[in-house]
Amino acid sequence: MAFISLSNLAAKTGRIIQSQCVTATQTKKSTGAVELGFRLSKSAMDETGITIGDRVDILYDKEENQWMIKKISEGGFGVSG
Repeated sequence: MAFISLSNLAAKTGRIIQSQCVTATQTKKSTGAVELGFRLSKSAMDETGITIGDRVDILYDKEENQWMIKKISEGGFGVSG
């Protein structure tokens, strides 16, 4: 099993990546900036103890087709609602 950070995966593929609990989209703005968007289901947030305002990393294991949401103190993504 080899988890890959979803931020790296979405940035490289330029596609939508989706599971039941997480959806990731990449949008290229007219300025050339790339914006990554992530949606976590309420059940995923409840199960992981993640709340609005927390920082998270989202990791994906293609081989096992498994997702991992990891609460972190710095970096990653800010959770908003």
